[in-house]
Amino acid sequence: MAKQKHSAQQRRAAYAKLVERAWSDDAFKAKFKSDPHAALAEYGIEVPAGMKLEILENTPSKLHLPLPRAPEGELSEEELESVAGGLGLCGACPLNS
Repeated sequence: MAKQKHSAQQRRAAYAKLVERAWSDDAFKAKFKSDPHAALAEYGIEVPAGMKLEILENTPSKLHLPLPRAPEGELSEEELESVAGGLGLCGACPLNS
């Protein structure tokens, strides 16, 4: 059976469900932190073999801000517009207000 490719929207929806479960299920949260590949696979989110993942949990007094890798080459005006939007980091982040 061929692997099905999921759209970015489907992956975001699956990840949102994973996060919701991690918030309500301490055992699953522990699994996600210790074996993120397996936890993500439960939700149909595949990560390339050999890709290292580090799960960081925000707290009321500590917010993790990921620094994306630099793009290769120059960004087009359209690509630049899509990444230059200020600190709209996430729905649960205090920096959004």
